[in-house]
Amino acid sequence: MSSPGNATNWKNFSLKLTNCPPSTTSFSVAFAGTADSDDASFYANTGTATNLKLALTSQDGSTVFNNGSSLENVLIDTSTNAYSLDLRTRAESKGLVMPGTIKGQIQATFTYQ
Repeated sequence: MSSPGNATNWKNFSLKLTNCPPSTTSFSVAFAGTADSDDASFYANTGTATNLKLALTSQDGSTVFNNGSSLENVLIDTSTNAYSLDLRTRAESKGLVMPGTIKGQIQATFTYQ
């Protein structure tokens, strides 16, 4: 992690919507958090490790979720009334990382249609 761009392994996770009412056919979600002070396309590490920034993407890596980004009108499976929003995150070096904890907070605000 001493060189800029080095990164931890991706950590996969899912935000699961379950038992949606049949009248709820889609949703939108907006992501908000503290942007990294050097690169606003990443989130800030609020842990004790220094010179790190946090990335958030879809699990397949095709979509990057920067601070303030959103997904609009995502269809909910009407056969299950559920949806799994599959995401991943990792820490990336800004150079000369000092050891410590890695923490971040990203709020996902859902709007149901």
